[in-house]
Amino acid sequence: MTPSPAVTVLVTVYNGSRYVAESVGSVLAQTMPNFELLIIDDASTDHSLKIVREFEDPRIRLLVHEKNRGIHDTLNHGMAEAKAPLMAIMDQDDIAQPTRLERQLEHFSHNPNMLVCGTAIETFGDNPGPSWVRFHDPENVKIALLFENPLCHPSVMMNREALLKLGLSYPPVPLAEEYALWVRASREGMVANLDQPLLRYRAHAQQVSRSRNLLQNRSNDQILREQLHHLGVSFSARELIIHKMLTEGFNPLPGAARHLRRWILRLQKANDTKRIYDAGKFADQLEHRRRATLKRLQDRLGSMSLPRKIRWQVAVTVDYLRASSNPAH
Repeated sequence: MTPSPAVTVLVTVYNGSRYVAESVGSVLAQTMPNFELLIIDDASTDHSLKIVREFEDPRIRLLVHEKNRGIHDTLNHGMAEAKAPLMAIMDQDDIAQPTRLERQLEHFSHNPNMLVCGTAIETFGDNPGPSWVRFHDPENVKIALLFENPLCHPSVMMNREALLKLGLSYPPVPLAEEYALWVRASREGMVANLDQPLLRYRAHAQQVSRSRNLLQNRSNDQILREQLHHLGVSFSARELIIHKMLTEGFNPLPGAARHLRRWILRLQKANDTKRIYDAGKFADQLEHRRRATLKRLQDRLGSMSLPRKIRWQVAVTVDYLRASSNPAH
């Protein structure tokens, strides 16, 4: 009798013929053999389905959508169809390191309250950049969620069974479904990252996050607003601009140091009341973000010619002044 899989690896495929064979092959080469590989083809119009069907491995289970249902619906379909209590996400164009599943499964076995666990990543491809996975322990990841998505989705393993019992699945937040899910999961249990780079993340121009960046930014703003309300912070559209300066962006607003100091004090005061985050780690991460933001501004502005610097600062100031002073609901 075939044992039940310890992990379901979910690969969602849509027109991924260029890279899907390499991605699937990296899953089948894992050092931990007891998994099922659930592949859902979301009505691809290229040769993806033909390529996947060429793999002959009993661990593969293939589902095919007759009509394109989109990534949100496909991910939730995968959560419902998975046979294992744990589910690992894998994108059609990335490469899993051989020990990825073994290391993540071991981490779950030692941390019963763990709901979501990502990993550090190595970026490669047409236009690779630095890894954005900078926070690892659950408390700092929880704090980081107040500013950004600190997990790389295709590196994640989740306690699917526990999430479903909590009524949690991917919310309908376009191009930020996973970010919204991590926020909700962090209120119920542990969300973390392993510090080992167990995924090779391919950067290329066809990625959805690049081609539809504006929609993704709107969704991210929606998630940020919801978290600030959860923290008990009322804010204006201008103050949301200040909050977003504490991510990795570049916003050369004059008087940035003053604005950031005031905003951070408001966040700390709200947390003193709500006690959502560990006070010491919250203060440490806020200070780290403040210093990094000011250094980034100094470095970028210092490299600009004076005319360009003036144009940047005028444009940013105009955008800031145009922002409504009403609460940013």
